[in-house]
Formats: sequence, structure tokens, C-alpha cells
Amino acid sequence: MKKRILAIIIIIIAIIIFLFVVFNIAKNVTFGKGYNIVDGLRAIGGKFQSLDNVHKVNWAGHEFEVAYLDTLQYKTTGNKNIEFTEKGWHAPSYSMPRSRLLDVNLNEKVKVTIKANFEGEMTSSNEDCTDFCMTTERYHFSEFPIYIGDEDWHRKPMKIFGTRESPDEGNVRNTYNFPVEFTVENNNTNIIFSDNSGFKRTFSKDLKYILHESGEIVSARASYGEVNTDQKYFLVINCHVNAEGYCKLNIKEIIVE
Repeated sequence: MKKRILAIIIIIIAIIIFLFVVFNIAKNVTFGKGYNIVDGLRAIGGKFQSLDNVHKVNWAGHEFEVAYLDTLQYKTTGNKNIEFTEKGWHAPSYSMPRSRLLDVNLNEKVKVTIKANFEGEMTSSNEDCTDFCMTTERYHFSEFPIYIGDEDWHRKPMKIFGTRESPDEGNVRNTYNFPVEFTVENNNTNIIFSDNSGFKRTFSKDLKYILHESGEIVSARASYGEVNTDQKYFLVINCHVNAEGYCKLNIKEIIVE
């Protein structure tokens, strides 16, 4: 009996050592532009996700659906400590709050302006994560991505506010506190996003293309699936704190025309 227990213990220790070695080798085995095996497994893990604690709130006189995202792709241990407030949320380290404006359909002629404050911080180090690593789940950041999405949460990105300004590039700041005013307008021909920094981007109504003032037409970032043009379009305000830090949302006013 003792020999059997000892054998089981030895097997368990051997399995732990084997997995430890494989994991550490996987972190250093790269392909493409530095994307390693662990990154690939995390990306696959992103297919296994769910929206939890889904409920409705009223911010600035309008109905929002809010939740948080659980996924195997990112660390989300902070989700349980997200505080939804009367005007937004306070989200701690490693959390992913989600929201969408329910009572404005951006798939019809309409113009909506959001006045808000986006605040956040990222204190984790990225010294060992440069070049292509900056586009992987290993990179630390705190940000508010703005999307337009359909009823099934397929969505296209409009702009990012936070420690970085693009998912393809690194952080440009460690803290931020932006008094933001941005507008999304569907004029029955195009969908136009603009904000108080002077940023402006025009999309085709199906959100597949970005139309530049020069006349150039480029494909919009694929992001999270193709938007269903037969469904309602919602304005989506998310936050992702993939670091030690936080993000804080404060919706001040919503104007619908």
C-alpha cells in the first residue's frame, strides 16, 4: 500500500515537472514575428468567454446594458471587484467591464453625443515585453475602447482612450484623465465618429470600410466579427485593465438628435 502511494506521489511530481518544463519552453519557442506557443494558446482561450453579471442601469437618463467579460485569454481576477455606479464604474486591476447604450439605434439616421470622463492608471512593468509582444496578451495596459456593435456583440472599433492609442503600438502614458466629448452620427449614408481632440473617422454604413477624405477606401479592422446589418447597432463603451491599475468611467451627459 505504501509503495502504491509513493508511486502515485512520484508520478504526480513528474507530471508537474514535465508541465513546468513544457510551459517554459513554450514561452521561448516563437513563430512568425515573435508570437510564442503560449500566446497562441491564450488566443484560442479567447474563444471561451462569457458575459457575466449582465444587468441594466440608467446613466444620464439613458438605458445601458452592463456586464463583465470572463475569458481564458486574459487574467480577469478583478472582475468580482468592479463597482458599477450611478454614472459608470470603477474597475480595478485585471478586470473587463462592458457596456452598451440600448435606447439609441445607430443603424438608422441619428446622432448621439457622449460627454464623459475616462480615467485610469497602469503601474505594471512592460520592460520585458517589446516589439511584437506589445500586441499580445502579455502586454500591460489600461484603456477604454469605443465600438459600434450589433445585438450579438459583433463590433468594430472606433477609437481607444487610455495608456495606449492603438492595439498595434505600446503605451504612450501610464496615467490618464480625459474629459471626453465624442459623437457618432449615422447620416443614412455613412457612420461618422468624431471627438473633441479633432479626431474624425468615417465608416461605410455596414462598417466594413473606412472612408478617408482623400477618397481612399480601406478595410476596417476585423475586430470582433462582422456586424449584422439587419440588427440594431449599439454604441459600446468597454474598459480593459490588463495590469495593476484601474479605470474609472463617469458619464456626464448624453445628447440624442
